[in-house]
Amino acid sequence: MIRSRRRPARLVAATAAATALALTAAACSSGGSDGDSASTSASTGASGTVPAQYDLAAAGCPSTIVLQTDWNPESEHGGQYQLLGPDPKINAGAKSVSGDLVAHGGVKTGVKLEIRAGGPAVGYETVTSQLYKDSDITLGYVSTDEQIALSKTQPTVALLAGLEKSPQVIQWSPDKHPDWKTIADIGKTDAKVLYFQGGAYMDYFTGSGILKKSQIDGSYDGTPTTFVASGGTDAVQGFATSEPYTWSHEVRSWNVTGQVAL
Repeated sequence: MIRSRRRPARLVAATAAATALALTAAACSSGGSDGDSASTSASTGASGTVPAQYDLAAAGCPSTIVLQTDWNPESEHGGQYQLLGPDPKINAGAKSVSGDLVAHGGVKTGVKLEIRAGGPAVGYETVTSQLYKDSDITLGYVSTDEQIALSKTQPTVALLAGLEKSPQVIQWSPDKHPDWKTIADIGKTDAKVLYFQGGAYMDYFTGSGILKKSQIDGSYDGTPTTFVASGGTDAVQGFATSEPYTWSHEVRSWNVTGQVAL
C-alpha cells in the first residue's frame, strides 16, 4: 500500500497506465514549501512542453517526488519503476534510483522521481518512521496493519492499494516438516520463525496465539543464509513472488518448495 503523511490535493487526469501518476499528484500539497522549487507553468519542464493533464509541477508537486519502498527492489514495485524515464541514475551508496517521472508513452511531467530502497537500506526501520523522519519523502509503502498500529502517533493517508492480495508468505522445508500445513501448525512446535523486525503481521500472530513470542526471530535480512544454516529446520518469511522461486533456482545449497500465504 502506498501512503503519504500529507493530505491529498487533487488528482490529475490519468489513463490506465498513468493511474500511479495521478495518485502521485494527489499526494502532493496544493501549496506550501513542498511546491516552491517546482515549476508552476504547464509549458515548462524537463522536456520543454509538458501536457497540462500530466503537469505535476502545476499540481503542486515538488521538483523531485521521493518514493520510499519497504524492501529491496522487487517485482511488486515494477509499476513505480516504470514511471522512471530513460537513463535513470543509480546511487549505489544511497540505495536509490532517480530520473524523469514520465507518464504513458514516456511523456515527461516536469518533475523528477526518486525511488529509495527500504528494509536493509534503512536499517530495517518502518517506512512510516521514514516518512516522519525525512520531510523530503513524498510517498511510502506502508501495510494496512502497520498503518493501523501507528495511526495514533504517526498517522498516514492511504492513496493506492497496489495489490489485491498480499504476496507475504511464511515458508518452510516440506522435507523437514512434512506435517505442517498451516502457520498454526508451526505454532504447535518450538521451531524458529525468521521475519523482518517490525513486521506488524507478526504482532497479530503472537497476540492471537497462533505463534509463540519465544519462537519468532526478527533477524531476517532477505538472504537465505540463516535458513540454510539451520538445515531447513527454521521457517522464514518471504514473498510468494520472490523467495520461493529464487531460492529454488539460485541458492544451490537449498531448494524451498513448501510455503503458505499469510
